[in-house]
Amino acid sequence: MLSLIVPIALAVMIVVPPVAKDELAITHPLSDEDIAQALAVGKDVSKKLPRLYLGAAGSNFGGMRDDSNRNNNFMQHQTNLKNTGFGVEIYTPYGWIAKLSRDAAMRGKELLPRHLTERLLEPVVRVVCHSSVPQEVREGAYGNAVLTVSMVSANKKVTAQIEPLRTRRISDKIRAPSGELVDMGPLVASFDLGQLMQLSARDKKGEFFVTIVADNGETKRFKVKSKHFKNLL
Repeated sequence: MLSLIVPIALAVMIVVPPVAKDELAITHPLSDEDIAQALAVGKDVSKKLPRLYLGAAGSNFGGMRDDSNRNNNFMQHQTNLKNTGFGVEIYTPYGWIAKLSRDAAMRGKELLPRHLTERLLEPVVRVVCHSSVPQEVREGAYGNAVLTVSMVSANKKVTAQIEPLRTRRISDKIRAPSGELVDMGPLVASFDLGQLMQLSARDKKGEFFVTIVADNGETKRFKVKSKHFKNLL
């Protein structure tokens, strides 16, 4: 598969011009006003987070569901959804700051602008990939963890794919029927914003897929459609 590789230094300012409705337009660099607004949105736990969540509905992965309007923290989503299969959450730089502010608020703390490092403000889109974990662990079935994630253009005529700059796993171990402790925590991947914008531009609607591969070899594709762009600020 031909990969789209467009090296972009993190110091480069990415300016996205005004676009029509339903086109991908991610805010970066973030102004002081943008940061203050993101922190305020995250601090108010009654407001939904600016993020996109796509999940497989049911243990047989029979459908996909957009649960972006849910307010739950991403570490809690498995317990809030029944028979949850694989799922992905997508955060822009603005959305990620809001999420960190929400995490702090849930712990009774406040995230301030001075706490934001260059790494937290860099031009990347973060994808949180959730494992498939049944509500009840039973013999021979304890779920499957996500091993890798990539983004692929929805344009069938031009094959283009981008890989994450880096990944990390948030540890969340469960005990398998065999007694073995298995880490089923979400995989967090950071994708270069410039590469994503170019990938999106290859499709006439700007759409693309987030593709995950699990430890059992299963591949799952989640399509980010133009109607979802309103959640990617």
